[in-house]
Amino acid sequence: MTRVELQWLIGDLSHSCVKGKAGRDVEAVNDLCEHLECAQRTGDGDLDILW
Repeated sequence: MTRVELQWLIGDLSHSCVKGKAGRDVEAVNDLCEHLECAQRTGDGDLDILW
């Protein structure tokens, strides 16, 4: 996945949370966004220590 694709994915997921489309999974989707943003900043895709 390229950095641009990752940025789009984070944006789409965040948009789903804001618009209420994530339903009951809003917290899980928000957590996923935070983990993906961390991976984007650090370049480290290994997020086991954060989950």
